[in-house]
Amino acid sequence: MGNENLNIPNDENGDPFGYLGGSNYIIYPPEIDIVDGHKNGACLVEYPLPNIKNLFREDWIKTDEGIKRIHTQIIDYYQILLDKGWKKKTDTDGLLNELLKLANGGEEKIIEGFVLKWGPIWKCGTHESSQCFANPSKLKPDCFLLNKVEDFVNLAKTIESILKISESLRNGSPADEGLWNTLSESMENLSIGDYENSFFVQRIIISGLINNYLSAPCGPGFSFDWVTNDTPKLTIGTGIDFSHAAWLQLAEVIVRAKGLYTCDSCGKAYIRHKKRKPQKGRNNYCDDCGKGQKASKRIWAERKRNERNQI
Repeated sequence: MGNENLNIPNDENGDPFGYLGGSNYIIYPPEIDIVDGHKNGACLVEYPLPNIKNLFREDWIKTDEGIKRIHTQIIDYYQILLDKGWKKKTDTDGLLNELLKLANGGEEKIIEGFVLKWGPIWKCGTHESSQCFANPSKLKPDCFLLNKVEDFVNLAKTIESILKISESLRNGSPADEGLWNTLSESMENLSIGDYENSFFVQRIIISGLINNYLSAPCGPGFSFDWVTNDTPKLTIGTGIDFSHAAWLQLAEVIVRAKGLYTCDSCGKAYIRHKKRKPQKGRNNYCDDCGKGQKASKRIWAERKRNERNQI
């Protein structure tokens, strides 16, 4: 039985199943400080945060095992953040390209600009887990947010490496060992083992890595909403952490096979959203370098200057 017998309306693209939306609730800070962490030379990102211990009431209860201390959360953590000037956003357009700009390390001001726009990686320094902040019921009095500058850089390198490996696999060739080494260096607790020059095995590894994040307890999840809209809607919620939205967008880019290119001006990888591919034999630029043709003008000026110096 075809779709024509189901009376399912098409979207503007003529796709009868094009109604899956995205639901992101990212929280980002009004200000941050990047400071020397004094341990292992790591630079830390510090945020204006409330003392988590103040969110809890301490009670003593009697149990069969004796007197037990419990902590009951009495104040909403995220509402306190909003009261302190933190903002929330649902629009994640451009997230992946801006994250890729951090893959080369970048200056502190670049990291700072990214975090001020997209917020922290919500990872608990006590329990080394993102579940504590993703689910308020998981918060404990000893939780604290810990972000190193290298956390953002490593995430960007991981995303970039997976995109490049996937591009090679989509073109029918296994990715070279250098890309796998870069991926292994940027991901915590990842041990790929000996380099495997197998097209099929590489696809299995990439599938497993992405699925680990998509299926994580605090990762993206489906939600059926018939409360905030008159029309029921199926959405994918990614929570308050931008990294969850980034992994979801990564999967979408690979599935849709959008082109990953290297900017001829700044040398950074970027995702080209234009329908047309770059013309062969011509330079191509990322969105930043392509604005107002500034990159092409700079390259033209450099070429002319080199020609004059050779005379």
